[in-house]
Amino acid sequence: MHDGRGRRDVGRGDLQSLLDALKALSEQGKNLIVKSPDPLGISELWQAEPGEPLKKVGIFVSALGTRVEPLKHYQVRVLLDPVFTFNDVVVQPKEIKILEVKGKGHVTIEFGNELFAVSLLDEHGRQWRRFRRMWRPRFRPDFTR
Repeated sequence: MHDGRGRRDVGRGDLQSLLDALKALSEQGKNLIVKSPDPLGISELWQAEPGEPLKKVGIFVSALGTRVEPLKHYQVRVLLDPVFTFNDVVVQPKEIKILEVKGKGHVTIEFGNELFAVSLLDEHGRQWRRFRRMWRPRFRPDFTR
């Protein structure tokens, strides 16, 4: 691998250590994480102090998490369809709180004209259902001549 300018080789170990360092920097100080069916989905953070109106204080990528002030009351809205809401979330000092979206839902799988299979997994990562779509041509040639 090259350094982007073609002058110097960068070893796999160097690249992995750089990625590990970037990950550690991004996780530094985060104390609220949302486990969602869409890990790259967006969550909204609302301050919900008792007796006061809700006040939006930020948005974040669910799986990456965010930092909140300990001992304050928050509401977290995970922007799924429908929106999933966690009410009265309070993070204690030196605690990392992980909110997990659970519940019944449905999945819509749109098969194109490609050959592929879709597997739905249970909470243990085992295959629960499998759906296949075989490629079919848009027209059928006439071989009877």
